[in-house]
Amino acid sequence: MVRASQPAPLAELAAKAGAKAFQRHGFTEQSLLTHWTAIMGESLGRMTLPLKLSSPRGSRSGGTLRILAEAPAALELQHLAPQVIERINASFGFPAVNALSITQGPASRPAPVPSAPPSLDPAAEAALQLSLEQIDDDRLRGSLAQLGRAVLARKT
Repeated sequence: MVRASQPAPLAELAAKAGAKAFQRHGFTEQSLLTHWTAIMGESLGRMTLPLKLSSPRGSRSGGTLRILAEAPAALELQHLAPQVIERINASFGFPAVNALSITQGPASRPAPVPSAPPSLDPAAEAALQLSLEQIDDDRLRGSLAQLGRAVLARKT
C-alpha cells in the first residue's frame, strides 16, 4: 500500500529553497539570520544585520562575521564584540566566529506589522454579525468576523 505524502512544514521548505543563496554569503546555518534579533538582543538586533560569514578554507570554525550596523550601534557593537562572538558561537554550538568586521550603514528593516483594522460603524457591524449568525462553529465565525471587519474597513 502506497502512502500519500505528508505536507512538509513551511520552514523546512524555505530552508531548502534558500540554502544556496545563504551559502553564497557564507551562511551554511541559516539560524544566524533567522534568529539574529534573539542572538543579539532587541536593541542591537534592530540596528544591525549580518552580511557574510567568511571561514578559513576547509574549516567551519574561526571565521569572520561581517555585520552592517547603523552608526549608534557600530560603536556599541565594537565594545561588545567579545560578548557578541560568544553569543553567536553559543547559538551555533561550536566556535564558528572569532572576529567581527563592522561596516556602518543603514540596516534594512522588515516591513512593519500592520495594525488592527479600525472598528466598523454600528450598522456595518450589525450587518456583518447578521450575515454570520448561521455559522455554528464559534472559531470559524470569529475568524470570518475578523476577516469581514478587515475587508469592510478597507472599503471605507
